[in-house]
Amino acid sequence: ETDVSRITAALSEAITATIAGQENWRLVGELFFRFFPGAAFSFSNYNPHASVPCTAYGVNWDPDFVRSFEEHFHAMNPWTKYWEKRPAGDIMTSESVLPASTLKGRPFYEDWIKPQKDVDAGAGIKLKGEGGWVLHTAIHYPVRFAPVYDPAMVEILRRIRRTMTLAID
Repeated sequence: ETDVSRITAALSEAITATIAGQENWRLVGELFFRFFPGAAFSFSNYNPHASVPCTAYGVNWDPDFVRSFEEHFHAMNPWTKYWEKRPAGDIMTSESVLPASTLKGRPFYEDWIKPQKDVDAGAGIKLKGEGGWVLHTAIHYPVRFAPVYDPAMVEILRRIRRTMTLAID
């Protein structure tokens, strides 16, 4: 609890500074990486009516992989269909709803996840901004860390959900 509270406070402060224009999302991503070694922070937004991403952003991701996600792999991401059905504010972990291991053999897994090494588990939150735009924030990490990272991520995302919503509005 002490660690979760400390991490939540640091992330809330960074998000608030981002809202005020004093920081940017890179700091939020770097904090996730510092508190959860091996993690990679990302968010992508898209217009749900067009079903295409507008932007993707990541910390601790190879820029070519982010670009390839925007240009191609978003359309075949099996987690996107899950998120589309969920209400705004939902938080999930990949291991609890659609483990990456079940995707082996699919192009999204073989051509995008697997080459990045150790981003096969994750936790995320779906937020909806003004105008219906949807933002997915995800923190990916090695599946071997999921038993420890998953519960902490869910609680931290739950606690920063309101601040994240303010940020996207």
